[in-house]
Amino acid sequence: MKKLLLVLFAVGLITVFSMPAVAADVKFFGDYYVAGYYSSNYSMNDTSSNNESRSTYGTRLRVNTIFQVAEGLKLTTRFDALERAWSQETIGNGTGTNGENNISWERAYVTFNLGPGFFDVGYQADSYWSPIAFGNTTGSQGMIRYTALFGPTTVSVYTQKVTETQFNPYVYEPGDYDRYAAQGTFKWKSGQAGLQFVWDRLETGKDSMTFRATTNNYLVNSGKRLNYYELSPFVQAKLGPLDLEAKVYWSFGSINNKTNGGLDKDIEGLSAYANAKFNIGPAYVGGMFSYIKGQNPTDNANVTLSHGGGQDWDPTLILGNDRYSKWQGGRYDQPVGWGSPAGTNGPFKNANPDGVVMPGTYASGAARTYDEENVWIYQSYAGVNPSPALALRASFTILNADHQALGEAGHIGNELDLTAAYKIYPNLEYMIGFGYLWAGDWFKNGGTQDADNNYLLMHQLTLTF
Repeated sequence: MKKLLLVLFAVGLITVFSMPAVAADVKFFGDYYVAGYYSSNYSMNDTSSNNESRSTYGTRLRVNTIFQVAEGLKLTTRFDALERAWSQETIGNGTGTNGENNISWERAYVTFNLGPGFFDVGYQADSYWSPIAFGNTTGSQGMIRYTALFGPTTVSVYTQKVTETQFNPYVYEPGDYDRYAAQGTFKWKSGQAGLQFVWDRLETGKDSMTFRATTNNYLVNSGKRLNYYELSPFVQAKLGPLDLEAKVYWSFGSINNKTNGGLDKDIEGLSAYANAKFNIGPAYVGGMFSYIKGQNPTDNANVTLSHGGGQDWDPTLILGNDRYSKWQGGRYDQPVGWGSPAGTNGPFKNANPDGVVMPGTYASGAARTYDEENVWIYQSYAGVNPSPALALRASFTILNADHQALGEAGHIGNELDLTAAYKIYPNLEYMIGFGYLWAGDWFKNGGTQDADNNYLLMHQLTLTF
């Protein structure tokens, strides 16, 4: 009887998966933007031969598609196209992809209801935690996620394959990097709060390994096994005219060295963010603070792996801004004289997750300097919405390094930003911006060279659909 039931079950599965998937409904949504930038001195150099201005345009089309196959069953996909600087011939991942053949199909996952919740299986949103942008870098990774809703509480668990072979994608070498996480969010009438726990486990047979902790790249010398843990609570609340939000990432764990004579190291890291906005009719004023712990250059017993500010969080128009660094380049990832490799302990990371060839580079490769690290940020801001279609905003930001190398100064700089955004149509917005960066002594290489200020003029047209 058991064998007969097993055969019938197998036949049923074959029948279900052999049936043609006819989409009952197809939905599209996404965005398209064109952004233009002019930097008066993007290199931040006071030497006349290196003091250069730069003018660039960048664009991207992003399309999401949902195929509703049946009640409780759907397929979601996403691709980016034409992501390039205008008149830049080499695009894609920098290996010589030319012309317009740069479509990046990065997501495809199936969602199906089961029990009190639902599963998402496939390439889907990665490194996104909570509606607060701080710390979020919304990439795509292969994951299996289960989500269940219990009234005002949402619980989610997932497993993610971050890397299968850590080093050479063409030759198999020992390397395994997996992530396991659990998330919970509770909502009430005037706010929400949540907690995430992440366990990253990496093991390799190499004498060194590259570890990507949620959003950042780290080179850990002479290490072979890593266990990284991260706790992240957040809260959002509205108290009358006051909007409050805060988020913390606390990381800990260990690096176990299996080489002869190798030393084990403890992991420590802390990132914190808080924002308060007071609404006064159509206007508002507010203040923001963030801290991302950096590596102490004199501490050889511990490794600081703090969660960076992330690609989705742009506190200013110049320093730490994703699109500015993508289309303008610059050298903010590694302050002059900090050391090697580029961006190892600077306030802004050197990374290029989208594979876009930069119009300009600095140090060892194309700089994607959105990911804030090793930094204290203090910002005051104010804004007003004179009409539903018009939004004006001004902010002043002070940036200081958490740790600096011998001879370096701790003040990174101050930045003033002004923006105005107008909705030409409900789905079409035009924004203009001005940013002025007063270069701090951080950029002066311990006083051995001069640094100059930089101002930015930019405008951006965004279509959402």
